Amino acid sequence: MAPWHLSREVTDWILEALEKEGYWNEERFAKLYVSGKFRLKKWGRNKIILELKQKNIPSKYITKALKEIDETDYAQTMQDLLAKKAATLKSPLLPRQRQQKLANYLLQKGYETELVWKAVKIFTK
Repeated sequence: MAPWHLSREVTDWILEALEKEGYWNEERFAKLYVSGKFRLKKWGRNKIILELKQKNIPSKYITKALKEIDETDYAQTMQDLLAKKAATLKSPLLPRQRQQKLANYLLQKGYETELVWKAVKIFTK
């Protein structure tokens, strides 16, 4: 029984109708979710993937949606986040401490480790 005490047959019929009419579309949801979380919240791919998997979105839709993130925008967003975070760091910090704090910030936002360290090294030159 569903939470509204509907039979399984009625629930399945409703879900099929919603999907047929385009109201229930996991691929569309994944694309909109990725776009929104990247553009508005500035999340990285790792965090987006984790959140979509928790919502039981199939991997094929997640992969397809992530391909819509422009690589140039992704790199620029990382640089913008680094600049914003760097402005909040209190001195004096050793260069390595500064790099670690910046890297941790991007990692928490869900950016990939390899890309984070490349971006941090470029930013702190």
